[in-house]
Amino acid sequence: MTNLSGHSSSSGMAQTLKRTALYDTHVALGGRIVPFAGWEMPLQFEGILAEARAVRATTGLFDVSHMGRIWLRGSQA
Repeated sequence: MTNLSGHSSSSGMAQTLKRTALYDTHVALGGRIVPFAGWEMPLQFEGILAEARAVRATTGLFDVSHMGRIWLRGSQA
């Protein structure tokens, strides 16, 4: 099985995909969720043209939180 990132899974068995902190928001806004490099990520929402119009008229947000990690250490972490 190959996902959108072009990576093949080592077997045909389902793997557990990670979710970003914005996952529930993506789903609530109608995002089409797909597997991407081990994560459940939105591919698009209303459609490419509608999204292009929206960000040209107002603003947009691109969730790249799956690309980084933060480690917290210490007694109050």
